Amino acid sequence: MAAAPHSVSIITTLAALPDFLRESMLARRLAEFHSMPPGEQREIIDGALAAAPTIPFDALERLLRTWLRAVCALPEDRRRHMFAAYADRICASPERLAALNVDGMLAALLSLGEGERETIARSAGKAIAASPEPCRRTLMLLIPKNARAHVGA
Repeated sequence: MAAAPHSVSIITTLAALPDFLRESMLARRLAEFHSMPPGEQREIIDGALAAAPTIPFDALERLLRTWLRAVCALPEDRRRHMFAAYADRICASPERLAALNVDGMLAALLSLGEGERETIARSAGKAIAASPEPCRRTLMLLIPKNARAHVGA
């Protein structure tokens, strides 16, 4: 499924914003995500995955770090839901992950505080474990070995 152009535009714009604006906008959007219909959730995720390779990596790393911090502020069930939704979309089109700098994305995760890293790892690990077996196998093939422990896989 191709991402809607406006969704890609939103992600690209978020990456270019100053930290204080990006933080508040992401926090607000993440708070709304859980109540969105599944189709709209998929559109947002597809847009993020489509836009990510087009964003200069330094801006993408800042965006990812901000997103991870905002995800950490969510309740556990919403974090798991978010990671499960991303896992589902990645499993639907695993080639999209190949276009991303996964090692650089891991560096963004590792730049967080220890508590934040543990929160992400715990929630991501639970989401991956709850994924259907074919998706779990796909994710294990896509996640570099050096990154698995950091994402709870």
